[in-house]
Amino acid sequence: MASIVARGAVGIRKEASFASGGAIDSWQVVESANLQKTNVYVYQDRIRATPEQIGGRFSHTLVSGQIVFPVSPQNPTQWWECGVGGTASPYTPSLPLSSMAVEVQEGNIGTSYSSGDMISSISLESRQGDILRCTVSMEGKELSSRSATTIPSTAFPSGDDPYLHTECTFTLDGVDNNQVTAFTVTKENNLVTDLIANQRARRDILATKAVVTGSISILFEDTSKRNRFFNQLPSRIVANYVRGGRSIQIDCVNVNWGTSNRPLDGQTSYIVETLDFTAFADAPADQNSIKLTVD
Repeated sequence: MASIVARGAVGIRKEASFASGGAIDSWQVVESANLQKTNVYVYQDRIRATPEQIGGRFSHTLVSGQIVFPVSPQNPTQWWECGVGGTASPYTPSLPLSSMAVEVQEGNIGTSYSSGDMISSISLESRQGDILRCTVSMEGKELSSRSATTIPSTAFPSGDDPYLHTECTFTLDGVDNNQVTAFTVTKENNLVTDLIANQRARRDILATKAVVTGSISILFEDTSKRNRFFNQLPSRIVANYVRGGRSIQIDCVNVNWGTSNRPLDGQTSYIVETLDFTAFADAPADQNSIKLTVD
């Protein structure tokens, strides 16, 4: 019988121009992928003539979805180019952002192929006892079906395991900190998703203002971060995941602490301080709200 088991992989391509398509040139192991198409129909009411809807004529389509994948030393760089910005490390917010073509494997009987996919948000997250993973939310122009693609044997290098939370060095305000239990940072690209005009598919999807937010959880062993929160003082967060000669570093030069939460969960629990933050550039000429360095 035909396989009904997903292969846990997607093919990707950075498009030369919006929705230009093209052959897949990189592959990514994923934990989950869901790109879905919505058909929008127009229904009308003739209140006096009938109590039922009439019409049902096709208007336009919408494509959206999310992909979650483990971050490893040899991840395809298209995620950072199309989600953060730039064409080489370090990746920093820049406009315009490029679109992607994404092919989601669906067993051995077919795939979903989506062109004109713009990353609306990209999030990197790790926590104690777990790996570093990335979640990308996407808005697309079109979704179609195609025959299953044979994934080349070279697509997934041997030993390319995800980075671990324990392989990260966190530097907070210039001081190494080994009390971090969880960390997440998200870049929202604030896409313009309603440019359909008189067409049946989106004519464009534009990225606008980059907004970087996140949170960090730290074992509450001193009051340094609490005091910075109370005194409205900005901080710097550097998270550097390293394995061998490869690394991925997340650098937020200026962050403002928005909330600080230290719940007491019982007599036998340790206290963890969780701080939500917003990153910003104080001097845009030589700073970035987020800088992603991949070596």
